[in-house]
Amino acid sequence: MRDRCRLKVLVVEDEWLVAELLCDSIEEHGGHVIGIAESPGRAFELMVEFRPDVVLMDVQLKGGKDGIRFADAIRLLFGTPVVFCTGDGDWRTLERIRRLRCELLLKPVQPAELAFTILKASGQ
Repeated sequence: MRDRCRLKVLVVEDEWLVAELLCDSIEEHGGHVIGIAESPGRAFELMVEFRPDVVLMDVQLKGGKDGIRFADAIRLLFGTPVVFCTGDGDWRTLERIRRLRCELLLKPVQPAELAFTILKASGQ
């Protein structure tokens, strides 16, 4: 992600250790993490405040919240691309993500794959 400008990335992940590892990887590859949100409500606040270039989103969030449904709202309201990062690779989940035409990474994520996918999603 070492490009002319640093991509601003919002990480929406409710497992703190996973979120920290993803953030470290993004920063190491030249991106800029604008924040970590554990819930759609907090993610929305960060979206309004910082207008990230890309959102890295878990599928299952705390309290049974649906990351895919929230990603659809993000794309409609902000036009921001979403990259899903999940350990849940069942057929139904994959089909829902495909219908949104979002990028997908399966956990555990490799740092170079994460960087490439975020760049691809951002159009850079």
